[in-house]
Amino acid sequence: MDDVLERARQTTDVERRRELYELFAGILIADLPAIPLYAPVHTYVQSNRTQGFEASLLFTGASRFSNVNAWYVETRVE
Repeated sequence: MDDVLERARQTTDVERRRELYELFAGILIADLPAIPLYAPVHTYVQSNRTQGFEASLLFTGASRFSNVNAWYVETRVE
């Protein structure tokens, strides 16, 4: 279980990470060694005028800015 969680945290491949977390969840449910009492919630609000934003998994509060270099707002030059 520790090995699966460690591998999930180390990979940058989102699909592989999802597979490993699903495996971790299956092990957790099967063995039920502990009941998690707290799970942080990251709520992210953004204007719909912002373009170039791609929703992705948030692993930390800072990860919401992982592709900030691609964000833009269309403006009109007069």
